[in-house]
Amino acid sequence: DLQEIQRSFYQLTRLLPKDGHLVLNGDDPNVNALLPCDWTQIHSVGFGEHNQWIINNFNTENFHISFDLYRDKQLIYEHIEAPLLGEFNARNLAMACVACYENRWKINPYDLKQFHGVKRRQTLLLEEKNLVLYEDFGHHPTAIQATLKSLKTAYPDHKLVAVFEPACNTSASHYFEEQATNAFESAHEVWLLPPKQHLYSDRFIATPMALNSGRLCEQLQHVRHSTGSFPSYDELLSSLNSQNFAEKTVVCCFSNGGLSAALKAFSIPS
Repeated sequence: DLQEIQRSFYQLTRLLPKDGHLVLNGDDPNVNALLPCDWTQIHSVGFGEHNQWIINNFNTENFHISFDLYRDKQLIYEHIEAPLLGEFNARNLAMACVACYENRWKINPYDLKQFHGVKRRQTLLLEEKNLVLYEDFGHHPTAIQATLKSLKTAYPDHKLVAVFEPACNTSASHYFEEQATNAFESAHEVWLLPPKQHLYSDRFIATPMALNSGRLCEQLQHVRHSTGSFPSYDELLSSLNSQNFAEKTVVCCFSNGGLSAALKAFSIPS
């Protein structure tokens, strides 16, 4: 659960020396709950005015993000730009720039214009007819929420479909159900694949309760999400192939499991 995750990160911070650097998302209350960490150097980054490093003049258009980065109200990096989507990618870029600055590593923001992100994070797999197909590694509710929000902004005239494979302990346990409504709030439809069957445990941590797919569907339908479920990858891909997509549609597949390999073989029949 969240408290265990915070405890693990807090233990990680205790390994940092006095001359070390902890660059953190200052906009996240769950991260700020770890503070103070007065044994090392803290650098908070975000959009809020309370941060030491502030992302300002944020803009997103034409599938690019751009912003300026200030340190203690002084402009340090002007017009950072990259072919990425969403505020969370802007924050990731900003935190990387902060790490470079604090370690005196030279960085040219212009070079970031060539950075298309990392694999399986908003990876465009297909753009054909009325279908745009993305893959994303997201499996935590906040990551799914941020990705769908950015896609909704980038494709305002498209229907947004989220395909979700709960393939790890976090996503396949009942903890995910508690946050599912917020995670998929930007999606028009949610398609579910079977969750991971055997949740990991050890002698120190009790095995969490498994996610209940039926209950999750009911929960999403209660907030007006159209939901569907598929027992296998083949049936999901067959359904994608059989739909004519009469309206513009973005499908984003969230998985850190085997769905990624199956998607590589997917294509729309001509």
